[in-house]
Amino acid sequence: MFLEMFSRWESTAGKLAHEDPRLLLRIIELSSIKGGISQRALRQELKINQPRISKLTKKLTSSKLAGGPWVVVRKLPSDHRVVLTVATAQAKDKTNCLRTELTSIVVRHTKGAPKKKKNTVSNSPTYSFSLLDN
Repeated sequence: MFLEMFSRWESTAGKLAHEDPRLLLRIIELSSIKGGISQRALRQELKINQPRISKLTKKLTSSKLAGGPWVVVRKLPSDHRVVLTVATAQAKDKTNCLRTELTSIVVRHTKGAPKKKKNTVSNSPTYSFSLLDN
């Protein structure tokens, strides 16, 4: 199951396959809000440092996905110091498709798996003494 899931991720992510999928998908998700998200807000939400955010954003803008980048970077019109990261429509579609595919892989592999037993009462004896008792 893991190899199948990684293969799907690798074919989708391309050069970004060696990056943490949870982190990249979360960046796409956060960047999908209307107007995008600032790098400061990404840093606070993801709890990673600014240089790491910048490097990942650069990789997402330079990696091609279905003819375009994963994200685009824009300056806030009112304050050019603020950099906004905005997910592209291709990235949104591709990540939604990937989530669906990965979910179907998990469901397919867990249907045939044996079910775990529920917690049952043990028949072992219960002792009611303490080492502190005389």
